[in-house]
Amino acid sequence: MDYKERIIIFIDESNFYLLKDIYGAFKTLMHFNFEKFAKFILEDRKLIRVCYYNARLDRKKDELTYAKPQKFFERLKLIPDFKLILCRMQKEKINEKVIYLVKEDDIHLAGDMVRLAYNNSYD
Repeated sequence: MDYKERIIIFIDESNFYLLKDIYGAFKTLMHFNFEKFAKFILEDRKLIRVCYYNARLDRKKDELTYAKPQKFFERLKLIPDFKLILCRMQKEKINEKVIYLVKEDDIHLAGDMVRLAYNNSYD
């Protein structure tokens, strides 16, 4: 097939997960079909890769909570042309409540976009 354009799909998990809240499209990310999503976006273009930015949870905090995303990450690694980029998770206290935030994902994503564009990896 003669492709018109080469594309790379960049997914920031923390923003992507908003789809669940907005559209109710899936129960959890574990139920989301990334391959089908990529094919929908592709149309007649060539997929170079999907770059997915996320973070590991703190294993010391809770082994079970740590294990669930690990299974998800292992499933993602099996998808052809899919690259998992793990960033840093940071614990913060907001209004006396402890929450965990993914950090540096935007920096990694923007850096990859610029580097790959500079290397003419996608159109």
